Amino acid sequence: MATLSSVAPIAIDTYIPSMPLIAKYFDVGIDAIEITLTIFLLGFAFGQFFGGPISDKIGRKKTATIGLIGFCVLSFMIIFSNSIYTLWVLRFIQAVFGGMIVVNANATIRDMFSGKEAARVFTLIGTVSMVAPLLAPAIGSFLIHFFSWKSVFIFLGIYSLAI
Repeated sequence: MATLSSVAPIAIDTYIPSMPLIAKYFDVGIDAIEITLTIFLLGFAFGQFFGGPISDKIGRKKTATIGLIGFCVLSFMIIFSNSIYTLWVLRFIQAVFGGMIVVNANATIRDMFSGKEAARVFTLIGTVSMVAPLLAPAIGSFLIHFFSWKSVFIFLGIYSLAI
């Protein structure tokens, strides 16, 4: 569950070091790339808002699997973006699937645990959620040092596939 909850922080923070390279690639100002963070957060909220009721209807595992597959596919699609607008749209949709993943992790814990045990599991997830943003920029920096900005999204696709 902790790895499911870490998808969004990793998706945001591995991406940040590559922003100047992406701006150069698309020949846009850094502000056009910074908008992708807002777009991601909006999509993430949208995914959580609708992911919860969907998981109540079709099940937690199915919804989380759909979220992971969608997130993975969108991560790989992003590397083929040919304009900043395509990047914006794909990043939004990727975030929707990311929201579906995270909301299911929390709902599954509430379904499976109660009382002190639930608090312990939520604490563990909170710890992972705090560590992921610390490690993710280093991972992103490492990737763009040796490869292009697209390697960040390849990493995100492989990460979600591994989960």
